[in-house]
This record gives sequence, C-alpha cells and structure tokens, in this order.
Amino acid sequence: NIRNSLFIDLKKPLIEKYFNSYFLQLSEGDSVAFLSPPTLFFKTFFDTAVPFFCLKDSLIQFNMKVISILNKTQYETLIQESETEGKTSELKKITDFIALHYPHTAPQPNGIYQLEKIETKNEQVKIGNKITISYQGFYLDEKPLDVKPQTLEFIYGTPDQIIKGLNIVIGTLKKGEFSKIIVPSHLAFGEKGSSNQLVQPFTPLVYNITLIDIK
Repeated sequence: NIRNSLFIDLKKPLIEKYFNSYFLQLSEGDSVAFLSPPTLFFKTFFDTAVPFFCLKDSLIQFNMKVISILNKTQYETLIQESETEGKTSELKKITDFIALHYPHTAPQPNGIYQLEKIETKNEQVKIGNKITISYQGFYLDEKPLDVKPQTLEFIYGTPDQIIKGLNIVIGTLKKGEFSKIIVPSHLAFGEKGSSNQLVQPFTPLVYNITLIDIK
C-alpha cells in the first residue's frame, strides 16, 4: 500500500549528508538497518520532533527494505494515482457516515459538514480577538484522536495555531457556542497525514468544538 510506504528522496539535504553513501549501495530487495540519534532520524525522514517515547533514547534502530527504486516520472505517476485513490476512498467514508448518522446534512461549499450546533446570542468572534476554545477530535469510527478535550487560548487569525477546518468554523461561532463538525482531510492533515503518522493521509475527522471565551 503506497500510503503505508516511506518514500526517500536521495536529494534531500539531510539524506545527502548523512545517509546517501549507504543508500547508493542498495538494490531492490535489499534490507538494511541503521543506528541513528533520534533527533537526526525523525528530522530527516519525517520532518518532526522526537516523539515522547524516544526522548530518553541515545540511539534508535531503523530497519528498512528497498521495495522499488523509482525515477522522477514513475514517482510522480504513482503519487497521482495514490491521491486519486485516497480522495475517492475518503469521499465514500464521509458519505457512508452521513447516510447512516446524519442523512439530512449537506456539506458546506468548503467540504465541512456541520452535524450539530448549540447557538447563543452573544458576541461573534473577530480576527484579533483573544479566544479560548475547547475541542476534541475523533475518527469517523468514533475512536478519539485526543484522549480528552483540549483547551487552547490564542489570538484568532494567528497562522498555524490549529488546523484550517477548525479555524474556519471558529469564525462562524459566538461566545459559548458549540459545534460538531466533519473536517475533510484537505482542511485537516491532508494527503500526507500528521507528522507523527497518527492521522493517516486522506483521513476525515470529526471535531467537537466550543468557543468558551472572547476577550
């Protein structure tokens, strides 16, 4: 499955600097094991910080097998086919979920579904407001993405504080309002999934969000 594979670009700077000499000796079907400092490994291959379960490790062992070696054209074709498959699969998951649980709910033009909402007559959020929100994410099978509701305080409109879908929905809320939504992957973690791989590519998510306070 392409979405469960790791593609390695030999021209990526950290790959060239630390691993290229090893990769260039490999052929299709070869297996290899690396010992690497955690910081270097996760930055090089996943462009992310070291996860909590590796923080105390001085070295980690990375076992890999070379499935195939692709040229640029082959890689781009494979990625395009995977994206088409991923989008089709995601759309089916969402439509099946809606048909079963919220059959009269239609998507907004951006693809977000508002499943439930509790309204108030309070002030509406504006860009530049300091806000406090509570949110919890779930997969469509109701498995929680977050162990418990998360509380976050930030200036609304500040880039990269939260995923795009939540940012869009917050802009429609008034103080004290609650909304349950489906966020499609293009407004969540996209075609690559989350950096820690907990959210796979093309994964739609359900969020409960409450705008607790506006200052």
